[in-house]
Amino acid sequence: MEASKEASLQVIRRVVEPDAPATPIQHFLYTMVGADILLEAGYFDQVKLREALETSRESGGKTVSVDLHIKHRLLFNPNVIIQLAEATGQIIRTLVQSGIIVDKSVESINHAYTANIQSTDDDSNR
Repeated sequence: MEASKEASLQVIRRVVEPDAPATPIQHFLYTMVGADILLEAGYFDQVKLREALETSRESGGKTVSVDLHIKHRLLFNPNVIIQLAEATGQIIRTLVQSGIIVDKSVESINHAYTANIQSTDDDSNR
């Protein structure tokens, strides 16, 4: 069996639709598809969201439906999810260093992340 040889790649970033405007994403949903994760990213119509909130308040907190418009559906394998988590950590550090978010926010994020991991670990031990 031949030993594997090293390879070196340079990634060239190419935007498929460079003239398309960036879409603001306001919410994420995910689900398992086999061993992969389907991540959906979307946004709310702000006028309809405000109307739904007002209707809910006026009805004493009754649940009101509002549409989440899914703009992107991305399928990730577990290795890419790890890369995404690492990139998210780097983004958070950049936001803290820029003063856009404060360390307290990061502590909350880390606490939620740690609690979620512990919960997942507990679930897998059942």
